[in-house]
Amino acid sequence: MNRIKKITLFFLVFTLVFASAFFLVACNEQQEDEGDITRDLYVYAIAFEDAGATEEESSAKVQADADSSADKTAIVYLTFSKTDRKIEGANALWHSEKRKDGEFYFVTTIKISLSPESIFSAVKESIPQEDLVKDEVEYNRLKVVLRYDTIYKSIKSNGEITRSGRTYTHAFVLDENLQNDVFTLEMRSANSANWYAVLAACAFGVVLISIIATLAVKGAKWQKTKTKE
Repeated sequence: MNRIKKITLFFLVFTLVFASAFFLVACNEQQEDEGDITRDLYVYAIAFEDAGATEEESSAKVQADADSSADKTAIVYLTFSKTDRKIEGANALWHSEKRKDGEFYFVTTIKISLSPESIFSAVKESIPQEDLVKDEVEYNRLKVVLRYDTIYKSIKSNGEITRSGRTYTHAFVLDENLQNDVFTLEMRSANSANWYAVLAACAFGVVLISIIATLAVKGAKWQKTKTKE
């Protein structure tokens, strides 16, 4: 009987732990429900289209480039991660929606709504002209690229995706002529609550079978002892 009591106690504790985990995960998922967040934009880096040229090639082209600086393009990379260079007046609206993909997965879709026209204006006002000079050549044309970095391979988007080590970068090129644009991120994740429920059910089944088997053995021994008497 002591063995049965121990198994029963283990079963009760095990059930309590999984029930607590189930409700905690369920509450957490409820908090991650759809919503809107306005996020600011920051300068990640400034690059130049001829950044791959050698030092000799760059020196040889200084005079020629000076005569055609209007055709040179500086690429301003923006990010949502905080840096020491915030673009005042530039932001984007994040709208997230979560839907079920079967019983064991969720698909979270994030729509990033912004105004490329306004962002271009804010970038031009925030970045001084001296930051757009390379090898004594002024880069008067701007290209603005919004980048989103993540370690999750499962995130998909309608941007250009590149990988560097463990980081996946989603790059979205802004069109200065557009007043409004929308970029999309999508991620498939596990429905933890249902997975915990399945594990709890399996654990319940294993413990229940153990109890039944123990009772059956005890019953057989008791029946055998009674028969001998």
